[in-house]
Amino acid sequence: MKERMVSIADGKQNFNKILKEAEKNPILVFNEKEKRVAGAIISSKDFREYNLLKSYFKAIKLSEELSTLEITASKLSSITRKELEGR
Repeated sequence: MKERMVSIADGKQNFNKILKEAEKNPILVFNEKEKRVAGAIISSKDFREYNLLKSYFKAIKLSEELSTLEITASKLSSITRKELEGR
């Protein structure tokens, strides 16, 4: 995957063209005044994959935190069932 960098001004001027290009390769938007990458334009497919990965890493972190508490899946299921039935 080869990304391309555009300035904010170029991004505004050629937004439709850049959106089409972003379907194939990410576009980094560079803030020339602050000399930094201000954002990125990615395809909707890449965005969905990013969200899936983010959710996966959250689940891994939660799993690691729960393992230190010695809570099993069946115990957690039992606790949540009781809580939901009590509502």
